[in-house]
Amino acid sequence: MRPGTLILISFLSIPPLTILFLSTGAVFVPPDKFLASGPYSLIVWEIRLPAAIAAALIGSILAVSGAVMQILYRNPLLDPYIAGTASGAAFGALLAYLLATAGRAYFFLYQVPLAFLFAAIASAVTLAVGRGNVYATVIAGVAVSYLFSAATTIGLSYLSSRVPQIPPLAFWLFGYIDYVSYRVDAALAAIAAALAIAAIKEARRMDLIAISDEMAKVRRIRPDGYRLAWISAISLSTALIVSQVGVIGFVGLMVPHVARLALRNGSATAVIPASAALGAPVLLASDAVARGLLGFSAPVTAITSIFSAPVIVLVLHAGKRAER
Repeated sequence: MRPGTLILISFLSIPPLTILFLSTGAVFVPPDKFLASGPYSLIVWEIRLPAAIAAALIGSILAVSGAVMQILYRNPLLDPYIAGTASGAAFGALLAYLLATAGRAYFFLYQVPLAFLFAAIASAVTLAVGRGNVYATVIAGVAVSYLFSAATTIGLSYLSSRVPQIPPLAFWLFGYIDYVSYRVDAALAAIAAALAIAAIKEARRMDLIAISDEMAKVRRIRPDGYRLAWISAISLSTALIVSQVGVIGFVGLMVPHVARLALRNGSATAVIPASAALGAPVLLASDAVARGLLGFSAPVTAITSIFSAPVIVLVLHAGKRAER
């Protein structure tokens, strides 16, 4: 399949998936009621439409970020959360809950800012320890992620013993695109556009680095500094996502592989624009299922993980065939 064909199919699938997204939820809204006044109008235009826009934009951002990380680090198992961004943001959100239950209820208002702050701290620590080295950065990201994940687990265990009923927190930690404002959509749109344009523009340089650092240096590209710049931009982008809707896993890992399998081409010039287009309908469809197509609501990461399992198996199978 050609990249243009995959991109066209992705864009054509967005309108019907958006209609499906707007219809599903705790209250089913038939398409012929989208323009009706009253409660339906509030549900569709004030709650579900901004969430649908956010899902499409987040899917694109995570997919592009995952493709860039996999190409630059030559590792098919990397995703946008390599710098410990997700675990840092989760700990920040949990900290707001802990402070609120300790008698400082106003800290509920700082849940998002604290999530963003600790996501940025996790990324900064990873980059500082890695110092631009490929393997050191990856190892530092794993260590930072484990550290914040452990702290989050301990804090969540303590919080569960004091406040047994905390499903909103559990949903937040595993991705829950529900209440998103148009203001957040505007910020996500700016990030998605900037990230996709920059990645497409830099695709040829990424292909050189993917071949070898030595070849990149011949073309006057500093691979370590180049990776550092990209991981910084991606970490800040994903920090905003996690601070707003929680940890949405597997999209950044899965979508670039789907693009490679469909295109039969692993170059950055083909995979990055295809991933940017494909990420939107993938997360729209996943969140539509998570919102109520199963008859109940579930975290979106639970759905994306199910979708990603066969993709990973296909990638492993294709890799074994290539080795023969």
